[in-house]
Amino acid sequence: MNAKVAVFTGPRQAMDIREYPLPEVGPDDILVKVRCANICGSDLHIWRGHGPGFPKNMAIVPGHEMVGEVFRLGKNVRTDCLGQSLQEGDRLAYAYFVPCGTCPACLHGSSACPHRYRHWMNDVSDPPHFRGAYGEYYYLRKGQIICKVPPELSDAVVSPVNCALCEALCGLDQIGIRLGDTVVIQGVGGLGLYATAIAKDMGAGQVIVFDKFPERLELAKAFGADLTVNIEQIPEKQRRELVFERTRGQGADVVAEFVGVPQAVEEGTRLLRQAGRYFWVGNITPGQPSNLDPGTVVRGGQTIRGVIVYAPWVLPRALDFLARASTSIRLKRSSRIPSPLPRSTKLSPLRTKDMPFACHCRCELSRGRGAMTFDGLFVQVRELLQSKGRVSYRALKLQFNLDEEHLERLKDELIEAERVAADEDGRVLVWVEATPVSNSEFQVPSSTQPRTVIK
Repeated sequence: MNAKVAVFTGPRQAMDIREYPLPEVGPDDILVKVRCANICGSDLHIWRGHGPGFPKNMAIVPGHEMVGEVFRLGKNVRTDCLGQSLQEGDRLAYAYFVPCGTCPACLHGSSACPHRYRHWMNDVSDPPHFRGAYGEYYYLRKGQIICKVPPELSDAVVSPVNCALCEALCGLDQIGIRLGDTVVIQGVGGLGLYATAIAKDMGAGQVIVFDKFPERLELAKAFGADLTVNIEQIPEKQRRELVFERTRGQGADVVAEFVGVPQAVEEGTRLLRQAGRYFWVGNITPGQPSNLDPGTVVRGGQTIRGVIVYAPWVLPRALDFLARASTSIRLKRSSRIPSPLPRSTKLSPLRTKDMPFACHCRCELSRGRGAMTFDGLFVQVRELLQSKGRVSYRALKLQFNLDEEHLERLKDELIEAERVAADEDGRVLVWVEATPVSNSEFQVPSSTQPRTVIK
């Protein structure tokens, strides 16, 4: 019997869908049929060519957030990590990494094993082939933490548990939340939203969240946020004043960084009280510059901790938390974390040729008869800039029906690609390696629409 996987072939390239025979299952292993897979922010970073990336000259099956069901059990596998009996058809949540057990990190009780991805980051052509979430099956090895999923939790709710939820829970536990603490959350994507809810569950007196997307800030309130701050509307100085006003002039007890922007940590240290605690999760890419002031940290007696992956105990506790919280937070399929896309955004079944990731849904930008993913939009505009040299905001707005907020997002993504810049007024995007073409007309090809000339 054969099954499919989606293979990473290079930054911003379509996934290559390949078929491989299902492997024989070792006596201590499990073959899982994937029921739901997510696109984590780190998956997007890697696909765009940012972040640590995958090993070169290897065909890798990406994806790590998922939930599946037992398809075949190894003959020695009887129970999950809590001793609950397992049989074919049982739904499972599981860690996507395996610590080696012999490196200095493992020997000192840390989860930061440098060899933890040794089974995942291997060429797909080598058995057992099914190494990542973006496939129809996934091969679980001895040493991976596995938990039986409570029946009251849906696949959509459980699929991000083994990364986003566990990471947020582990970080808050490591930094320590005390009864009545004020916690500031920098960034309320998936991890930040989970951290908001968990911090309240752990006894935080108030949770203040920072983000620039109104939809996410609104959702953060449902997850327990006491104050939401739009960083594009409120300058940094005023943000700091807000935090200090709500803490009797002391500052936050804990700040949690989930945005992956080096500059955020500079602000984070200034939000803390004396001897405050700060943990970082979002900045996973080494070598990114920051103007962090060490004097603020030292003279403030602050504690800073980096958190990567999580300890075995976290996964079952995360599922327990979801089971408790599912009624109060109303975690359900319709409550997905909103992507900062126009209001015409909708969810539709995956069509692999349109979307480079093998997840169960995708976001579309409705455009008349056709639809386009955000990355599809990005690629079209990038190619247009590369060939024509420049494009105005007005042209993008007319062609793609985007508002200012989403034009800004597009601009930020393009500039992050390092070959695009904005003019002094910020109203024209320029391909910096091309000869600018003033007042040029250009065409945007589309397989679903007539070619449209815009200025």
